[in-house]
Amino acid sequence: MRETISSLEDFTANINHEIKTPITEIVSSLSLSKKTKKYEDAIDQSLTSFKKLTKILDSIL
Repeated sequence: MRETISSLEDFTANINHEIKTPITEIVSSLSLSKKTKKYEDAIDQSLTSFKKLTKILDSIL
């Protein structure tokens, strides 16, 4: 029982990290695009992060 709970906690922590990392990258990129003229690079980074997030969510579902 304890192993199952520990495994579930590890899984939840891993999923949480895997989802939050691309979201943080997206927010950072979009914030940067508002402050500089490097819109193209920031948008490209955002799109890449959204694609990562989509793949993660697809694998969960």
